[in-house]
Amino acid sequence: MGVLLGEIVHRVVIFIQELMHNRPRHKKVFKKSLKAAFYIKHSQPVIVLFLFCLAVCLALNFGHLNFFSLDFSQKMFPLVVVWACLRKVGAFENSIEDMEILEESNAELGHGLAANYWFSFLIIAVKSDIKQKMEEHQISVQRQNYRSFKKLIIFLPDDCHLQIGDEEQLKSENIWRCTELCDGSFDCKNSHNLQLGLKPGEKKTQTVNWIYEDPKYEKVEEENNKLKANKIFVIFDFPQLIKSAMGPERGWEENERPGARKRNINSFKKTVKNFVKCNNTIRYEKDLLFLEFPNREPQNEKHRKLLSAIIREKILEEEEKEHRAYSSSSC
Repeated sequence: MGVLLGEIVHRVVIFIQELMHNRPRHKKVFKKSLKAAFYIKHSQPVIVLFLFCLAVCLALNFGHLNFFSLDFSQKMFPLVVVWACLRKVGAFENSIEDMEILEESNAELGHGLAANYWFSFLIIAVKSDIKQKMEEHQISVQRQNYRSFKKLIIFLPDDCHLQIGDEEQLKSENIWRCTELCDGSFDCKNSHNLQLGLKPGEKKTQTVNWIYEDPKYEKVEEENNKLKANKIFVIFDFPQLIKSAMGPERGWEENERPGARKRNINSFKKTVKNFVKCNNTIRYEKDLLFLEFPNREPQNEKHRKLLSAIIREKILEEEEKEHRAYSSSSC
């Protein structure tokens, strides 16, 4: 009973603190402050009533106590104070309960990361009209064996880790930047960037890369065949804030938080989709393509599928899907 009363004292203190912030947090709604302090999920009122009855039975049968006596109050008061103090300083808090409460409150990390990514970069990119930008870039190259995939591909690897920061890393994944106009030089002066952003303060660039349309040319040594091979222009982005928040050695491994990283990746993807469906950007909804894929650990590097192959398979899948949709809607 002392522990139960101590917990009630702790919740009353929280309730008083919530009342001080009632206007900004709960818009002066008294009920919301009460609900925030006395968390009532998981049948808590029923459990508390059961424990109270159990405490009374134990006290009557084994303690031989008089609940209305001074002696009973003197014995219980220290327990009430000690438990309330322990709860106030967080002596019994643990991260598992915190994670469960956050998930139940729809407050997973992915939602916040998505909002950050959307307002800092993605909304600028989609409003720039990616499809038109890619068409203009393809015209500027003036090569018949190039075509463009007119969507921004957003990488979402399952381990939230991807090394594609420079051209050498992309080259190892069979992803290329320079065209025949550059004579194969990585120091070419030709522009391979799309200029994104409609306002002066929003100017951003996105690099246009290309992959072989047929994977057999990735292994062909004869340069003439490679020059004639069909190629696909692609633009993509890997949100670095996902790597910073949930990448390796960040406490999100499966043995530490089973399924947590996947749930947050899904919530990230879902939130971004909800953002793009707003009135001023919904017409660009089809300009984004989310690419989720398993990213092998370094010890299995030999068996890892190259990023170019993953992109190519997704592009063909997406184009086939759009072709079926067009065929079914036509007369």
